[in-house]
Amino acid sequence: MVTIQNKMTEINPIAVKIKEYLAGVDKLHVSVAGLDEADLDRFPVAGTWSVRQIVAHMVHMDAVACDRMMRILAENVPLLVDVDENAAIKAKLYDGMPIDSLLELFALNRELMAHALKQRPATDYERAGVHTQAGRMTLMDILTKYVKHADHHVEFIEKKRSMLK
Repeated sequence: MVTIQNKMTEINPIAVKIKEYLAGVDKLHVSVAGLDEADLDRFPVAGTWSVRQIVAHMVHMDAVACDRMMRILAENVPLLVDVDENAAIKAKLYDGMPIDSLLELFALNRELMAHALKQRPATDYERAGVHTQAGRMTLMDILTKYVKHADHHVEFIEKKRSMLK
């Protein structure tokens, strides 16, 4: 007989984290479903980002995260340079970006990264790079950070949606 305790010890924390990482795709899609172009570009609270800007930021930072994770896997203690998340907003780089393309890129990027992550042994999740602001970061640290990053911004989108009504 398999006990609940035995089943608990059989759970693979890496597989769980990758599943959470992939779940960010559906969460993001649901959070923007039904918004029209005007809604995507509204600023219900002055001085904050629009929904389109948030989604573009998520895509941009996910690409940065994937670069960091791939470099940790491929290089010996790579330097992970900090990114000014407000620079692209100030430069208006995200303005008018097609939401469907952003959502597709976010999904494809996470799908490809998850594929690479699933192929790696557990010991690779202890490999690390050195971030110019945060210091030493393991592969698992970055994966966890970007699971939370998606959840954090989806929560912002949902709050903005409630203000658009």
